[in-house]
Amino acid sequence: MSDAMAFLRSDTFTTATGGRIDSSKVVVGGGSAGGWQALMIGLGVGFEACGVPTPAPVAGIAAMYPISDLADPFWTTKQHPVSYFPRVIKADELGEHLDPNSAEAGFYPLAHPRSVFYHYMVSSLAQVGPRGTPG
Repeated sequence: MSDAMAFLRSDTFTTATGGRIDSSKVVVGGGSAGGWQALMIGLGVGFEACGVPTPAPVAGIAAMYPISDLADPFWTTKQHPVSYFPRVIKADELGEHLDPNSAEAGFYPLAHPRSVFYHYMVSSLAQVGPRGTPG
């Protein structure tokens, strides 16, 4: 994300947009996990700790229903299978969707094969403790 923010402030971006966009007025936003990312980007949290340059400040943040507490029981209570998904997702189902050349990931209906990533993650979270130790 730091690279994307740097691109918005680059000469390449200015040239590509014919200078019609004022990149000093960038507002970041997102919902759910995207809301969490918008908060982290907009506030500059965690970049230095990860060895990544902190992006330039943004003009605003629109975080809709961000994940704000990773210690919340939703993330820490084992849900295997998850309560809202009709079956257990096996790790081998993810293989074909790990190809970086596959279709772009975005919103997928609950039953779409590519949507299994999120449901697998939720069902697997509480199985792993801090630093990858078994939960």
